[in-house]
Amino acid sequence: MTRLPKLLEEVTAENEEAETMIDGAQAAAIDDLAKRIPKIIGLLPDIFFRGRSTDDRHPAAVEEMTRDLLKLAERANPGLLVSIK
Repeated sequence: MTRLPKLLEEVTAENEEAETMIDGAQAAAIDDLAKRIPKIIGLLPDIFFRGRSTDDRHPAAVEEMTRDLLKLAERANPGLLVSIK
C-alpha cells in the first residue's frame, strides 16, 4: 500500500497548484486501491497468526497496520467505510 499514499499526494499537490478536475486514470487507480484495503485487512490476522501469549509483536503489528489502512481508506474514499442499511 505504498502506491495509494503517493497518488493521494500527487492529487493534493495538483489541486493546490490549480483548481483542476482529478485525472480519470488517477481517480480509477485511487478507487481500485482503496477497494482492496478491506481484503488486505481481512488477510492480516492469517499472516500474523500468533497470539499475545506467544508473541506480543504479531497482534500489535495487526492492530497498527489495520489502523493505518483504515486511515488511508478514509482519506482516499470516505464513503467506502460507511454502510447504509
